[in-house]
Amino acid sequence: MKKRQEAREIKQLQQKCMMLKQQELRAKLKVDKIQAQKWPQVRHQIAEIIKQEIIKIGEKDSEAKRLERQEQRILKRLRQTHMKQQEAIQEIQSIFHVNQ
Repeated sequence: MKKRQEAREIKQLQQKCMMLKQQELRAKLKVDKIQAQKWPQVRHQIAEIIKQEIIKIGEKDSEAKRLERQEQRILKRLRQTHMKQQEAIQEIQSIFHVNQ
């Protein structure tokens, strides 16, 4: 009698185990199906994000080049202004040396 009950319990546990394995398999199949459906969409989104980042990098690069050119122009003007100041100082000094 006890052995029969134990055998019945073992059989029930085996059935539950089998049901859980089947449910796990079904869940895995659903996950795989959803993953297969969504993967192209995810790939497309990733490609779009990369494309947008490349555009941003290009814009920043262009801005950096523009700023470098502007900096060069400003430095050139500054050098020219400095040279003119030096010339003016020399001219003023020569005027004062001649008068002394």
